[in-house]
Amino acid sequence: MRVVFGLSLLAIKTEESFVHRILWMRRSILNQHPDAEFRFLVSDCQYAPVLSLGVVQEEVVCLKREVVLGCFTPTWRHYFGHSDEVFTRDNAADEELGRLADLVAAHLESFTPDVLIAPTPYEFLRERWENALFVYFENGLFSRPPMQWGNFLDPLSFMRHGYLTKFRDSISRTSIPEYDAQIINRIRDFYQPKLTQICDEHLGFLFKENRFDGYLLVVGQPYNSGFSSNVDQPTVFDFLSHLLERVPKNLGVIFIRHSIDYSLDHYLAILKKRHQNLIVDSRVDAFKNVSQFLLQRVDGVVTASSTGGVHGALWRKKLFVIGDSHIKLFAHANNVDDVEGVLNAPYDEKVENSIYWALIHYYVPVFTYIKNHPTWFGEFVGHGLQHFRVHGIDENFYRPIDDPSKVLSSYLVPDTSAPLPEMRTTQSDPQAGRKRKRYSR
Repeated sequence: MRVVFGLSLLAIKTEESFVHRILWMRRSILNQHPDAEFRFLVSDCQYAPVLSLGVVQEEVVCLKREVVLGCFTPTWRHYFGHSDEVFTRDNAADEELGRLADLVAAHLESFTPDVLIAPTPYEFLRERWENALFVYFENGLFSRPPMQWGNFLDPLSFMRHGYLTKFRDSISRTSIPEYDAQIINRIRDFYQPKLTQICDEHLGFLFKENRFDGYLLVVGQPYNSGFSSNVDQPTVFDFLSHLLERVPKNLGVIFIRHSIDYSLDHYLAILKKRHQNLIVDSRVDAFKNVSQFLLQRVDGVVTASSTGGVHGALWRKKLFVIGDSHIKLFAHANNVDDVEGVLNAPYDEKVENSIYWALIHYYVPVFTYIKNHPTWFGEFVGHGLQHFRVHGIDENFYRPIDDPSKVLSSYLVPDTSAPLPEMRTTQSDPQAGRKRKRYSR
């Protein structure tokens, strides 16, 4: 078995957690397939860091970042040159992606993989390596303390191009055995009191006036996270305007930034003057992963593709997914035209079915099955490759991760690696010729 691990070809900074996960995957594959051969695709900016983390030097294939950028037009480099998340046909021409595929193939020489594993899109190589299984990984439903760390493993792609989107209908038809339903409720009962306590102690200022009959949490996403490509409104401001015009005034709308973007401040100030039920408070920016705490005190969540929306569905909050992202699978509504009606309607148990399917097939507990299990990931890749070459990627691609009760029970061990709530670190933010405090992840 020949395996290529693909890291970002444009990133300047190395995401160490990706490298650690790849090394755990490599070990598991080697335990299951002793004759396996490996290559690591990296940019020159990451060459020294990945070696320092333990990647075997002879397996590293290094591409110069400037040469990669040279495959694309100056206009493309100006708008998208910071991230290879845009190595897709949504954002680049076939000719440009073809040049990039030629460049990667030339660096790999005669090494043609059976499997490509990556935390970033490599779709431009799928036609070149049509017999190879592609496995994409990223943080999954549980990816923040106190919940155990989880990853998805997707054979198609990321977000709205991935497995959850293509097989949405068949997944939602899953039924939940009573015993497993009880374990999911135990997970809720296990974590919710702690999250509620943190909300009340650190974020209670959002609710102290008690002016509203209920609350919506809106997780805003900037353009470069795919917000405008997934929804009709081109900006966060446009969408918030669209939402606030449709939400009853007795519902408070809490807006939190997906990432700290102070360019929104001016527009948010305009909206606050127009809509008295919009709640925006800069004190929220001090906390990491703040949505998971606020979920305990809201009635619904509105987002384009944030994992915070899936968390909301897990806690049985009504989820409004705008656009056509992968988390539409867990949505109670795909627009905000009748927010009050959806909030008052019975809970759609198809959402619970989808959550169950994803927990036992798609979102993999990292420490239990990727880091600490000697062969699980190697077995997953071996079975996946065999299934792909016989049946393609179909609705039967996934087997259960393990016995469902074992998988679900693994989430009942909390992650205590970080204090809660985690705070952002502050740094200077030169903006408009002046210095100010800002927060970064």
